Amino acid sequence: MSAAADVMLEKLYHVESGGQAFAQAWADGWDMPEPLPVDEWADNYRVLPRESSSEHGPWRTSRTPYLREPMQVLSGNHSCKRAVMVFGTQTGKTETGNNWVGASVHQSPSSMMIVQPTVEMGKRWARQRLNPMVALTPELQALIETCPQPRQREHFDDERISRRFYGNRRLQQLVFVVIDAGAPPVPG
Repeated sequence: MSAAADVMLEKLYHVESGGQAFAQAWADGWDMPEPLPVDEWADNYRVLPRESSSEHGPWRTSRTPYLREPMQVLSGNHSCKRAVMVFGTQTGKTETGNNWVGASVHQSPSSMMIVQPTVEMGKRWARQRLNPMVALTPELQALIETCPQPRQREHFDDERISRRFYGNRRLQQLVFVVIDAGAPPVPG
């Protein structure tokens, strides 16, 4: 704390009565921990589901080291404002994005939009990727509205492509998922 803050706190709270300790504890409570980079968040919190992963269990960036840099670029404290991943198929792009979503919602919630190529693909991503990630991550369960308890499940659409979570209402993060199947065949 600054010297000016110390003087102000000393005037507000009597040092002899323990007021300084209270004031310091109150001030310390406002200090927010620095958000983890996406790759570190994934290593600490992400669990891959058995249904969609050949290596289910805790996420380990060390198994896919080429994804570390893209995840660090997607981290909130990185200077990059736009990230483009040009990778082959089935090499971790979707899981990189899922890790970014999880880290963002958990550590610095703000509105985000993830645009899939079709509505059907958006529903499939929600059902096969988002819902299992939230179900296996207690830190996200408390923040993201997903599938309710089994008795209420009959009235719930687990393919909804919209989810609510606590955070800023201004759109701050936007992801476009683009699938390029290659150039069209050349006639002739």
